[in-house]
Amino acid sequence: MANIVKQLAALVVVVLAVSSRTAAGPSACDGRFHSNGDKIVALSSGWLRLDGTRRCNRMIRITGPGGRSVLAKVVDECDSSRGCDDNIVDSSAVVWKALGLDTKVGRVRVTWADARSRAPLPGVTAAAAYPAVMTVNGFKRGEEGGGPAACDGHFHSDGDRITALSTRWFANGHRCHKKIRITSVHNGRSVEATVVDECDSSHGCKDNIVDASKAVWEALGLDTNIGEVPVTWSDA
Repeated sequence: MANIVKQLAALVVVVLAVSSRTAAGPSACDGRFHSNGDKIVALSSGWLRLDGTRRCNRMIRITGPGGRSVLAKVVDECDSSRGCDDNIVDSSAVVWKALGLDTKVGRVRVTWADARSRAPLPGVTAAAAYPAVMTVNGFKRGEEGGGPAACDGHFHSDGDRITALSTRWFANGHRCHKKIRITSVHNGRSVEATVVDECDSSHGCKDNIVDASKAVWEALGLDTNIGEVPVTWSDA
């Protein structure tokens, strides 16, 4: 087994690219959501089942560019059939912190190995970034946004950096009042915003929408008159 792993390690090509996981539902291993405060990861499809070994709920050791290491539990798949690169270790913020890394970097080269193995595999650890379309939403009473926000039943100021997410990303309120990081594809600028509402896909909202306040658009240096722009977003 060790020889097989060493051969595979020599063949893996590390590519620094934007993670493109297209789903943000519960974890594939147990059907549950998890805290970003847990040391957990999703692995690219090939690695989740490498050598016929299913790694769900097993520990792996991740080593960062500075040589620091951390043990993390595999709870999910970064689905390569849906655009995830085949060399991704998609990890929670606390894994980055344990490695002394800044999540704002987005991607770094790492190696990883099964916790009991001495043969590391090269990979890229990434805070999951989802391709999306950002639209303009009014969160004040009487604006196009409609009724009060789904998360708290209140109206909000358009001067606040807030968003509504498509139903699948809203995840039954799991992201209510949590921060997400939105990055403009056009200029690379990023901003953190708080999720306060759902863009209801059962009422016509597309499934890839980040419906943001004017303050978010302004922070990204974008003109709200454009109406729609491509962005990526990730949990902050």
